[in-house]
Amino acid sequence: MMISWFIFANYLVDYFLNQSDISILKHHQSLNPEERNFDYYKKMVESGLLRFSFFWSFVIVLILCFGDKFKKLSDSFINENHNPYALSLFRIISFSALLVYTEYPVIYEMSGLPGQLIHSPIGWSGILSFLKPDQNSLHYLIPLFKLSLLLSILGFRLRFFGIVSVILGIWILGIPQFYGKINHYHHLLWFAAIAVFAPSNEVWTVQKNKRKIYNSKTHRYFLQLILFSLYVMYFFPGAWKVIGSGFDWLWGEAAKRQIELQCISLNKSLPVFIVENPLVYKFIGLITIIIELTWGYWMLKKNTRIGMIIVTCIFHLSIYFIMDINFWILPIFLLVFLPFDKLFHSHKKSETVSANNLLATDTTPSTFWSKWYLGTIIVFGFFHIDTWPFAVYPSFGNPIENYSWQVSLRFEQSGKTQNVNLVGDSTLRQWLPKTRLLGLQKQIIGEDEASQLKLKSIDPFYCKALGIGKEVNRVYLKYKFNVATGSKIDSLVLMKLP
Repeated sequence: MMISWFIFANYLVDYFLNQSDISILKHHQSLNPEERNFDYYKKMVESGLLRFSFFWSFVIVLILCFGDKFKKLSDSFINENHNPYALSLFRIISFSALLVYTEYPVIYEMSGLPGQLIHSPIGWSGILSFLKPDQNSLHYLIPLFKLSLLLSILGFRLRFFGIVSVILGIWILGIPQFYGKINHYHHLLWFAAIAVFAPSNEVWTVQKNKRKIYNSKTHRYFLQLILFSLYVMYFFPGAWKVIGSGFDWLWGEAAKRQIELQCISLNKSLPVFIVENPLVYKFIGLITIIIELTWGYWMLKKNTRIGMIIVTCIFHLSIYFIMDINFWILPIFLLVFLPFDKLFHSHKKSETVSANNLLATDTTPSTFWSKWYLGTIIVFGFFHIDTWPFAVYPSFGNPIENYSWQVSLRFEQSGKTQNVNLVGDSTLRQWLPKTRLLGLQKQIIGEDEASQLKLKSIDPFYCKALGIGKEVNRVYLKYKFNVATGSKIDSLVLMKLP
C-alpha cells in the first residue's frame, strides 16, 4: 500500500484536487484554502496510510498470538447459564428506544426544508433524486410507525410488525440524516432487526407461544451477536482515533482539542480544569482508547463484565457532561448482559455449542444472515464509511486542526444589535437540535456559489425560528476561531439581506 502511494501520490492528489468534482473535498478545501493545498492533503493522506498500515499490522499480530484465547472466551460466553428474559428485555429496549428517541417534530420540520439543502449520504443520491422527504406523507407514516413499534414492544405478531418498524424506520429516521450531518443511532434499527429474528418473544409478551421455548444455544448465540455488534461500535472509533491522530490521541492532545472544538461549536465556555491540566486530558485520551479497543474482551469475561458495564456508563456520562453529547441509546443495551440467571430461574444449555458460536466456521441457514450482518458493519467500520443505515460510529479521529469556523446571523431588533450563533443559540435549538443545526451550518459555511444558494434558501427558516421579519436588515458572518484559545481571529461577510 505504502509503495503504491509513494509511486502515485502526486498524480492522485493532483487528480482529486484539480480534476475531480468531489463536493465534500471541494467544500473542505474552501474552508481554509491558504493551508489546505497540495502539500497539506499529500501529507495528511501519507501519514494516515502509514498509521493505518502499522495499526492493522499490529492487530493482525495480536490475532495470531491471542486469537485462540479470544475464541475460548467466546466459547465460555456461549456456555454460560442463560435465561429467556434477557432477549425479551432486549426486544422491549430496542423498540422502546426507537419509539422514545425518534424526534418526530424535528423530522417533520426537516422534511419541509428546501430540496437544495439535501446532502445525500453515500448510496442515497439515486433514491433521493426521485423520492424526497415530504410532510404530507409523514402524517400517515409516523402514526403507522408508532403503532408498529408499540405492538412490537408488546410482542404481538413480532415478525410482521417488527419488520414494518425497521422498514419505516429506515426512511423516517433517515430524513434528518439527509441534511448535512449523520447522527449515529443506526444501531437502534440493527438491534430491532435482530430482535425480530431472535427468540425475543418467549416471555413478557401478550402473545402465547405454542412452540417449545428456552433453546439455550439459540439464546446465547444472539446475546453474543449483540455483544459483538456493540464491540464493533466501540472498537473502530478507537482504531480510527489511532489511525487519524496517532500519538496525539494516545497522549491526550487530540482529546483536548476535540473538547475545545465542541465548546466553540456550541458557544460554550471551555472546561478550564480539563484543558489547562495536562494530566487530566492525557488521562482522558489514553483511557478512551483503552476502553474502546478492549471493550469486547472485558465484556466476554464473566468476572469482569459487571465492572465493564459500570465503566462504560461512567464513560458515557463523562462525555455528556464534558461535551454535551447525550448517547444513552447505546449503554442502555448493557442491561441485557446483567446476570439474569441469578435474578430468574436459569436454564442450562446443552453441551454441543460450537456451531452456534459466531466465530465458528460452519453455519446453518438460521444463522447465516447474522454473519453477513456482522461482516457488513465490520466493513463499514474498517473503511470508515459514514452513511445510513450503516456507518462507522463517531471516532473524533480527524487530524488536529488549529482553526474552526462558525456562522452567525447579525441583525437589529428593537434598537438592539443581536449576533446569533447558528448552532449554539438557545432559540434556534428550540426549532432544531444542535446536531441538525450543525449539519445545516456545514452546508452554508463555504464561500462557493453552491453554499450561497443554500444560505439564501435556508434564510427564511432562520428568520421564522428567531421571530424576525424578512424586511429586517441582517448579515451572515463567518468567523474563524483559534481552537486552542477560543478567540476570534478573522471574520468574513457571507451574505447581506434583504
